[in-house]
Amino acid sequence: MSSFISSFRAPAARWKRVVRHGGFLLLWAAAFALGVHFLNYLYVESSDTEWGRILWHHYYTRERNIDCLYLGSSHVYCDINPFMMDELNGKNNFNLASGSQQLNGSYYLLREADRQNALEHVYLEMYYYLSTGTVGIYSGNVLNNQRNMDYMRPSLNKLQYMLAASDPRQYAETFFPFVRYRSKQFDYWYVRDMVRHKETEDYRNYVMNLTDENGTVCYPGKGYYDTTRRLTERALRWTSSCYRMEEEPLTEDAEKYLRKIIEYCRKKQIGITLFSSPVYELQILSTEHYDRYAEQIERIASEYGIEYYDFNLCREEYLPIQQTENFMDTGHLNATGAALYTPVFWRIVSHTAQENEAYFYPSYAEKLRETPPQIYGIYLTDEKAAGSIAGAAAAAECAAAVMGSAADDGDVEEAGRDFGVAVYRVASNRPQELEYSIKLPSQYRDFSADPYFAVPRDMHGTCTVTARIRGQESVLQTLKIEY
Repeated sequence: MSSFISSFRAPAARWKRVVRHGGFLLLWAAAFALGVHFLNYLYVESSDTEWGRILWHHYYTRERNIDCLYLGSSHVYCDINPFMMDELNGKNNFNLASGSQQLNGSYYLLREADRQNALEHVYLEMYYYLSTGTVGIYSGNVLNNQRNMDYMRPSLNKLQYMLAASDPRQYAETFFPFVRYRSKQFDYWYVRDMVRHKETEDYRNYVMNLTDENGTVCYPGKGYYDTTRRLTERALRWTSSCYRMEEEPLTEDAEKYLRKIIEYCRKKQIGITLFSSPVYELQILSTEHYDRYAEQIERIASEYGIEYYDFNLCREEYLPIQQTENFMDTGHLNATGAALYTPVFWRIVSHTAQENEAYFYPSYAEKLRETPPQIYGIYLTDEKAAGSIAGAAAAAECAAAVMGSAADDGDVEEAGRDFGVAVYRVASNRPQELEYSIKLPSQYRDFSADPYFAVPRDMHGTCTVTARIRGQESVLQTLKIEY
């Protein structure tokens, strides 16, 4: 009998050890999680991720199923008013958009939304800036994705997202956000200010309500960024010159994830439409070959039999958006612009491509040919684009003025490096018909067909650009722009 009883004692003792060890591990894991949470509270700069924190809180606490999901960058959350869309299509619309959201992020956010909603349709924004150039190379480019990963709830999808978006050297900063702020480890004043901010009512209640000299910003819900800020003439300057379009500008990473998103929607029988929101003309002109990008996206959409609508090609009579009062800055609409754009967006995406043909120019080049001559601002050129005779002359002239000696007329890159010169180009839709005068604090250039001018990189001021039709005396337009 005793041997029979003892045969049960050994397994029972082993189970006790397992339970005891398991309980210790659970206790350790809980303490570790609390410690990470505490360090994040002390160090993570809220302004870096505040939009993501508020967005994901409202996403997870929503009461209704999401029918129509909008994915993409800040161009979505500024431009599409989901409350207006609710009235227009009778569905529940939600902008699951975040600042500089790349297509790899859009893919995992789609999967997250599909886990918890019976999605009917996905509208995927295709802002060129995030799918071309260096930003379109996703490997190791994790910062934009951390704004979402920091606040998504734990899941297998989130883990896969973190591993896919991060280089192994970035795992610590991805899994433990406070590690990004290790330089502030012993900065008492930084920690004090951070804790004070996080103890405010607005922070605790996930409220965004900002007011400054430029206007107001608030978060009314559903992933919408409601702002009264307005683009001013002095801000008509675009400096991201590295995104000038080459042949086939869509990167391999961007194309890979675009196809993954489309195929995921097809597999799950979710409708999908691609679109590009309107940006101020200055940005599109700075690419110098925007049609190369638009045509590449159109080819991929056609391959899958889905629609792509580029609202930068929408005719002005249907979408009169290209006025500064409709924009917050050169890339984003404000509340006035969103109220104008949202109903047009719905009118287009709710009809067939054949029905929408009259709304769009066949190409951006044709749009430029058909619109009246105008200047939109100035943009920074890169060394290759500024390698023209005009750009080289502008750099050499400025370098000579700064250094008191002649620069190499044929090598803008060397001039820019040696003399600290920034070469700008006037953005106009009809450069072959216009000429410009350029007035800077230290120099003046009379009317010329040359659209380039140069300034020392470390100097700032106001540039006055005056345009007129070649051969005419009357002034067409004058802009005063800060650089």
